[in-house]
Amino acid sequence: MSLMNLFWLECSAADLPARQDWLTAWESTRFREFRFAKRRADWLLGRWTAKCAIAANLGSGVSIPIFRQIEIRPDESGAPQAFLDNLPVKMAVSISHRDGRALVAVAPANASMGCDLEIVELRTETFVRDFFTEEEVTKVQSCHEAEARQVVVSLIWSGKESALKALHTGLRMDTRSLSVQYAFESVSGTPWKQLRVIGLDGKSFEGWWLRSGAWLRTIVTSQRSGAPILTRMSS
Repeated sequence: MSLMNLFWLECSAADLPARQDWLTAWESTRFREFRFAKRRADWLLGRWTAKCAIAANLGSGVSIPIFRQIEIRPDESGAPQAFLDNLPVKMAVSISHRDGRALVAVAPANASMGCDLEIVELRTETFVRDFFTEEEVTKVQSCHEAEARQVVVSLIWSGKESALKALHTGLRMDTRSLSVQYAFESVSGTPWKQLRVIGLDGKSFEGWWLRSGAWLRTIVTSQRSGAPILTRMSS
């Protein structure tokens, strides 16, 4: 069986145009409804990054007219769903943002998929015990170096976040019902490393993770995929 193609793109606040004329009428209204500046900024950057990724996978470049045809609305669960000229786009889309950056993953429409962008940082022992399984707590405690511990904690948490998005539940679901397994060896020809998230019901998500500096990304899908492919943008 051939592996599914999985694409990703990351943008920063510096990539945003000064004007919001690339939003659709519905998106412009939604943008104005946010009360807090940070929420507006995160939402706007996520939409820009998603439209860049979707347009590229449709064979288009960065274009204001094209972006006005692409609209990203939340479905009943709150997950993003893409439309082109008011018709559903046959793509699964996941968006994550953190501290002025946004990560977007795109996969075929029949795949359940989620992505997450995190910063490798210190999290408390209370955090680990509240959100991790006993096996995961043991893995964290076996890390004798502070940096290694931070990476493992961030990786496990990010894997859970991605799986919860793929399940369309978010943090409404107990994070301890998911167990994250990971490898530290890169797959040949790619910097991405493999991970898997397994639920108590036996359902599993195959995935990938990538760290660069303080930034860590995870993407999981319901189907096996090759390593995520960076979306190439054209104007």
